[in-house]
Amino acid sequence: MAGSETLGFKVKSVSHFLKHLKELGERLLPVFKKKVRYEMNQFVAAAIVSHKEIENEDISIIYEANRKLDVACENLSDIVQDSCFSFNRLVVLMNTTKPARHGEARLFDPDVKIRKEILGIRAIGLMDDNNTNFLDNLKSMFANDFKTKRLPYIMCIFSHNIPCTEQSHQCAKIIDEFA
Repeated sequence: MAGSETLGFKVKSVSHFLKHLKELGERLLPVFKKKVRYEMNQFVAAAIVSHKEIENEDISIIYEANRKLDVACENLSDIVQDSCFSFNRLVVLMNTTKPARHGEARLFDPDVKIRKEILGIRAIGLMDDNNTNFLDNLKSMFANDFKTKRLPYIMCIFSHNIPCTEQSHQCAKIIDEFA
């Protein structure tokens, strides 16, 4: 968003969207927990939406993602991969253990550039072969859905268990540096 532009959204409209984004992430937690051997409680859910979607409290993208989950029922392996659920302009990212990456880092720092600035030498070994750029994917899907790259968008992010300040991750700092 550019400079001093005022969006004028009601808090209720934004919180409505974030509430449903949170609920989708919470619905996915048991699905992810079945696939790993460690306790998994943290995730970040993000969506890129238009001003109109927020203004009109349009959560159809979340409803569509929930329908996709309903249809998949037992066979979730084709929609839940690499500790992520990605649907159109929405993604839910779980923390991973090998390499140790938190959802915020997976979303905002897939190439580890920000963490290298923050952590220095300690950032070595944080990158893996599957460094999907989820943020670019979300932006591309938004441009595709709205048939333009010029339409301003809003990125809604829900972080389950507050972005961490762990010495080896610094998720809160990643968000700060990205913003």
